[in-house]
Amino acid sequence: MVTGIGIFTGLFKVGSFIAKFKWIVPICFLVYSLYLSWFKTSVYEELTHNLRKTWYFLLIFAMGIHFNAVGFNAKDWQDYLLYVSIFVFVDLAIFQTPRISKIWGTELTAIEKNNKDLTKTIEMGKARDANFSAVIRSMNPNYFKQVDMNTSAKYLNSLGSIMNLYANLCDYKIDVYQNNNPQVLMQQLTTQYGIKISQEQYDELNVEKGVLQPETNMVMVATSIVENIVIVVTSQKSIMLDNDISNVYDLAIIHSWLKK
Repeated sequence: MVTGIGIFTGLFKVGSFIAKFKWIVPICFLVYSLYLSWFKTSVYEELTHNLRKTWYFLLIFAMGIHFNAVGFNAKDWQDYLLYVSIFVFVDLAIFQTPRISKIWGTELTAIEKNNKDLTKTIEMGKARDANFSAVIRSMNPNYFKQVDMNTSAKYLNSLGSIMNLYANLCDYKIDVYQNNNPQVLMQQLTTQYGIKISQEQYDELNVEKGVLQPETNMVMVATSIVENIVIVVTSQKSIMLDNDISNVYDLAIIHSWLKK
């Protein structure tokens, strides 16, 4: 009961403040919203819906306080309509204009977002391909002819050094594991990454260029070009793309050519 009275008292004080400074409060709110829209665009886009709800809450709350203080007078309906129209107009002009969602029934906001995401993905894909080309240019065939890769350990180490070149450029972490024993491989993955691969997932992975994505920031690529191996790509920041998988697989192929 005390809590309810305290809440009511608090609301009454807020309402009295709004009633006393009825234009200052919405103006300050609009100034803050405009600041976000100009200087904090990403934050503004995320908060637009909440800002609109707050805007109309101010209208409803202020009118409730007004009616509570002076009562409702039907003769003043034109004034009430004017106030509501002002709030609606401001909503359309400030909150809705940059995000008009429908023209002829077409969801433009969704289309614009998809176009931005697609453009971003294309640019990231170009960057990945450029990184792949950079790694290829840095590979010296004479070096690999001189390196002893006759044992599995030396082959994995040599392939890992090539993968690290690509990983460093893309802000990834790439590890190479031998895939001759399913139990050993699954135990290594559990120990290193804290994940458990089921037999069904392993069977899905255990084919030439088999791909498994057990987590959003992890992709596994299997190959048996020289030996049965699994290449594990993890990322903390960067978004992994489909051409990352192709690039990793192609690097393993090119490395096998250099080995020969």
